[in-house]
Amino acid sequence: MASVHETAYPRLKRNPSNEDLSAIYTPTQEELALAKHLTRSAQTQLGFLVSLKTYQRLGYAIKTSDAPTAAVRHIATLADLRGFQPDLATYDRSKAHQRHLRVIRSYLQITKYGPQASAVVYESMEKAALTKHELADLINVAIEELVRHRFELPAFYTLDQAAREVRKAVATKQYEQVSQTLKRTERVKLNRLFVSASLVEKSLWNRLKEDPGKPLLSRLQEWIERLEWLADLQIPNSGLQDIPAVKIKALAAEAQSLDAARMKEMSDAKRYTLALALLSTQYANTLDDLAEMFIKRVRQLHHKGAEALSDYRRKTQARTDELIDIFLHVLLAFDSEGRITTRFKSMKIVIGDDPQPLIDDCQEHLAYVGNNYFSFLTRFYRAHRAVFFRLLEQLPLCSSTQDQSLINAIEFIKAHRSKRSKWVPMTQIVNQGTPDEAVVPMLDLSWVPSKWRSLITDPQQTTPTKIHRLYFELCVFSHISLELQSGDLYIPGSNEFGDYYSQLISWEEYQDSAEEYGKMINLPTEGKAFVQEMKQRLRTAAKTADQAFPTNAHLSFKKDRLVIHKRQRQLPEGLAEVKALIERKIKPVSILDVLCDTEKWLNWTQCFGPLSGFDTKIIDPVERYITTTFCYGCNYVELIQYLILRPKAFLEKAFTLLTCLQCT
Repeated sequence: MASVHETAYPRLKRNPSNEDLSAIYTPTQEELALAKHLTRSAQTQLGFLVSLKTYQRLGYAIKTSDAPTAAVRHIATLADLRGFQPDLATYDRSKAHQRHLRVIRSYLQITKYGPQASAVVYESMEKAALTKHELADLINVAIEELVRHRFELPAFYTLDQAAREVRKAVATKQYEQVSQTLKRTERVKLNRLFVSASLVEKSLWNRLKEDPGKPLLSRLQEWIERLEWLADLQIPNSGLQDIPAVKIKALAAEAQSLDAARMKEMSDAKRYTLALALLSTQYANTLDDLAEMFIKRVRQLHHKGAEALSDYRRKTQARTDELIDIFLHVLLAFDSEGRITTRFKSMKIVIGDDPQPLIDDCQEHLAYVGNNYFSFLTRFYRAHRAVFFRLLEQLPLCSSTQDQSLINAIEFIKAHRSKRSKWVPMTQIVNQGTPDEAVVPMLDLSWVPSKWRSLITDPQQTTPTKIHRLYFELCVFSHISLELQSGDLYIPGSNEFGDYYSQLISWEEYQDSAEEYGKMINLPTEGKAFVQEMKQRLRTAAKTADQAFPTNAHLSFKKDRLVIHKRQRQLPEGLAEVKALIERKIKPVSILDVLCDTEKWLNWTQCFGPLSGFDTKIIDPVERYITTTFCYGCNYVELIQYLILRPKAFLEKAFTLLTCLQCT
């Protein structure tokens, strides 16, 4: 059962604040007049007002005796109903209460929950269940629709049961739809996952569920092999394409919690759907891990290149100083007095008879201007080259834009992978031997940055006809890393690096829902009106910020820049004395006792449960949750010290719990 606190189902605070009392429980003059008109005694008048204000707040009727005491006193004071002892329990049992509820519904223009409201609940839940899985989400959608149609809210149990029925019906329908898309050979392939060759050997299902561990760069080869294994198990066009990602994730979480025996016990349609969901999720997770490892390895490669450039500059600093000194003397010779021939002779003396070594040193220095460390990458790239190309074979990279330049470059380096020459041609002759014969480029290099272009192409060619093979490979791999992070490249089947355009709604859906959404957020949906509204809001916000700036102690201008100061923590007066008193008077309490007491007061273990979202089937779940929290939050020394002081029966139970926890 879904918990009330997980949903938007309205509830009353047991101890409302003064602000809540004023905003929620203050009757208007019209409401006070209505109460006086309908009632004859102070008791029924107070009961009517309490029913009215709680109904306004909740959208459903409760016993007035369950209303917060502070709220009842607040209403009684404002209605001048003092001097008697309220007996709201008697009012709740009276016929007047039921009659007043009918008046309240009519006054608030709310229809009592009935068949029509029930139809709204089931219709809204069925629509939401196609894209949502959690019971709390379905209940929230139903509550929103009931409020929008001015229907009374039913008991929470009614909404919970409806959500369960709808989710089960929609899930069963989805199972059948997925199952019907499978061929006989594909069903046999899925059934083999749950069969083990012997009693000792594990099934493929257990291997599929196993956590592969942390995706480290040193284990890249293992992940590539895992991806190849999962790719062979994938079933294309399995029917999962019509199921939203959030539902597939929930189905995979349910499948993850089931062993092979329990999977074989369920219906064929559900078993196939859960298996496909887990296969798809594990495949997507592996793609994500591989893409992340590829990005990290490229980043590591560039980091080593930057370090190599720093080392080079430290080692050549003396030669750089010599070049600057020579250049200084050349300038001094040029700026000296005398005839031009005399000055040129002085400059030649400084340069020497052979200026080529100086030219070479200057060109070598200029090659690294702007921290261009790319030329150092080749020394580190050779060790990663084979792995990078194997990743290219496994990762199905696609462009999310119309620009296919990088995709063409990827195909180019894959085609020339086995070449050994330093330079490879990037042009081809078309219509050879005809009047239309021409040389056309095979690659579009417009996307290549200038730092890479100087290394990739021959600087002596104005129109490049060949490219440096290794530098071009490095450039392509570097841009694959960048565009995977930006979303310009995507990996089909991946979660983190998938096509984000596929997650957007269609233009048809937008046109159908834009106007309603605009009303909900109070914004115009027409283009020009939207722009004007946002401009006006920005002007208002800027004006408010400007007016508050002189008194804002957390902002200042320094050197024409806005500086945001860190807010100083202000401790209340007497805090140190209060802490000292607490430490002196507080008695030592076991953490496990604190956990047990707070669980009894707050029922915080209700937030725990299986990842699948279904009800837990473990024995003594509350004790297990408390023990798990204790073991994770405390060191084992404290655990042993606590258990030593407990009787034998408690120790046996605790040992059993800890053993079960270790097994699960």
